[in-house]
Amino acid sequence: DWLKDIIRGSSILSDNYFSVGDVVMYKEYEGKVISLGLKTTKIEELKTGNIISIANRNIDEIQVVSENVYLRVPMPYEVTVEDAEEAMNVIISKAKTVKGVKDCSYKGVAELADSSIKYMLLVKCNPAKKLQIIRNVNREILLGLKECNIQVPYNQIDVHNK
Repeated sequence: DWLKDIIRGSSILSDNYFSVGDVVMYKEYEGKVISLGLKTTKIEELKTGNIISIANRNIDEIQVVSENVYLRVPMPYEVTVEDAEEAMNVIISKAKTVKGVKDCSYKGVAELADSSIKYMLLVKCNPAKKLQIIRNVNREILLGLKECNIQVPYNQIDVHNK
């Protein structure tokens, strides 16, 4: 196994699979690469700060995380598509002011859900900071919807009597 680790470790270094500072996903862990060695790669988990050591023979289980974050913005069915897209423009302009957001764009209707239409927003940001950026952009989504007088939908049950 140690020979596999050394061979895979040299492959990581020579083929640039990823480098120190990249954000990667290994199993259920997402973290920033803090060191690359011949036998192991160490990542700092984004959620907890824990250090995880990965044997380089497991490189095929590691994925480099994209800077793309997709968020769904729910709006009631009563809001017209034109008004919803106008609201998305307001939200995009607000999201672009969030520190760490590289770009933000509207991608269309993502889902016709039970109690809402969900519109897709693409946010580009540093993967290492995406958790906080998502929270900050969600705040701007709420403010943008409020500015456009659109309430966030929630599940409701209508009962009809005859």
